[in-house]
Amino acid sequence: MLPRGAPENSVLTMHDAMQVLCPELVFPNPLVRTLVKPYWSAAVRSSLRRARRILAVSRHTADDTLRLDPSVHDRLRVTHLGVDPGFAPMPQELALRRPAAVATG
Repeated sequence: MLPRGAPENSVLTMHDAMQVLCPELVFPNPLVRTLVKPYWSAAVRSSLRRARRILAVSRHTADDTLRLDPSVHDRLRVTHLGVDPGFAPMPQELALRRPAAVATG
């Protein structure tokens, strides 16, 4: 969402629109859903109206965005998320020769 007072040349990235289109999946508690759904709906729609450019991370997200506000069509672009080449499989000569465990905490 764009904060109030964001510059008029702001870019909004839409990762999904579940808070508005499927609130029961995001807010399973009916009381919470009743309280927050109007806020999310207004905030997302307001952000869509104010953004100069809207980036959707998938075609599906772009379609959901257009369901929320068809008027954003000309400002909407699909920009698929990428993966850094550093996340490629490790060369076999660098791989561990036996199983290992890692603990985080």
